[in-house]
Amino acid sequence: MKNKILIIEDNLLNLEFLEDIIQNDEITIYKEVSGNEGIALINKEMPDLILLDIGLPDISGLEVCDLLKKNEKTKNIPVIFLTAYNSKEDIIQGFKRGASDYIAKPFSPDELLARIKSQLNIVNLHNELKKSEQKYKNYIDNTPTGVIVINKNSDILGSNPAFNDYFEYSIEDVKKLNFKKILHEETNLAYDYMIEELTKKQKTSGKIKIITKNNIEKWISVDGFISDSEKIVFFFQDITQIIDKEKLLNSYAKNLEIQVEQRTETLNEKVKELKILEKKLKKLLKNEKEINKLKSNIVTTVSHDFRTPLSIIQSSVELIQMYNEKLDETKRKNLFDKIFNTISSLLALLNNMLLINKLENEKVIVQIHGFNLKTEILKITEELELLNSLKIHTTYTGNELVNSDKAMLSQIIRVHP
Repeated sequence: MKNKILIIEDNLLNLEFLEDIIQNDEITIYKEVSGNEGIALINKEMPDLILLDIGLPDISGLEVCDLLKKNEKTKNIPVIFLTAYNSKEDIIQGFKRGASDYIAKPFSPDELLARIKSQLNIVNLHNELKKSEQKYKNYIDNTPTGVIVINKNSDILGSNPAFNDYFEYSIEDVKKLNFKKILHEETNLAYDYMIEELTKKQKTSGKIKIITKNNIEKWISVDGFISDSEKIVFFFQDITQIIDKEKLLNSYAKNLEIQVEQRTETLNEKVKELKILEKKLKKLLKNEKEINKLKSNIVTTVSHDFRTPLSIIQSSVELIQMYNEKLDETKRKNLFDKIFNTISSLLALLNNMLLINKLENEKVIVQIHGFNLKTEILKITEELELLNSLKIHTTYTGNELVNSDKAMLSQIIRVHP
């Protein structure tokens, strides 16, 4: 894009001379011979640079410069004064009126071009800077990320629309705010830490809670840095939903922890119950083992005891058959008594076998009766002596009368004589 240069010079020869020196493909030149005409063209074309003669026929170049600098629209246009006087007073007055540079007549082409080039470079850099600033401003204004600028006292100096919308404040309201006034009290310490970190590291980040104009509490994440002008710039994003979800997850985690503790407690109770059942099972297995042992002993005893009494019965019957006529009444009675007693013992053995079967099927009914234990023991030993053809010596001490199951006691004594 071409630069525009306006020359205001009442001397036509100088005007032509300046145009010849400056003219090139990258510059558009405008010319005027009076101050008022020059001001009119400036307002119309907005040149990038003005070469202004001090001595003009209507108003002086100094007055023209005063008017330009008072106008907000034209105050930043650089002015190079053209002076034939080359006096320090003219130069000082020119700079006081806002001139950017000066050049004395007669003009040196190289010096003139150098000064013009210098001012145009400044103008072009300024224009690029304005474009960059505008681009940056457009980005800041349109980004969904909130941006504020504060001073070291936390006074808000500026903000973007996202910040204003988020906090529900107008642009005018924001400029009256101190950022600490909209902080929730529970995050004051976090904010103070962030400011302290900024002074040490020039940057910071964190989470704080704020209160909007309508008293709504919100959480924001903040990233900040200190600019070259010692101002603090904060970028923030709304994380209220994230915080709420974190709280919900923490609540779920807590409930889950409680449920796990309850389940663990229940499992521990179940383990205790299983241990008790295990003990009972071991006891039952032990009892079964003892019953099996008892059964084995009884079977052994019965198999032995059956053989002996049957032999007695057989031999007694044979004696009666062989010597019946020769036997007197007493001997015959003794043989029959012997047969009778032996049969009684066999019935007792059979009853014991039935008892074992009941024990195995857990159908034993204990029948407690009072009886004379000493008498019962003597009776059992007599039967055992008869069956086994041996002499059993017994010694009994203690109470003679007891309450017990006589049949089971008899079985125990017979199996463990």
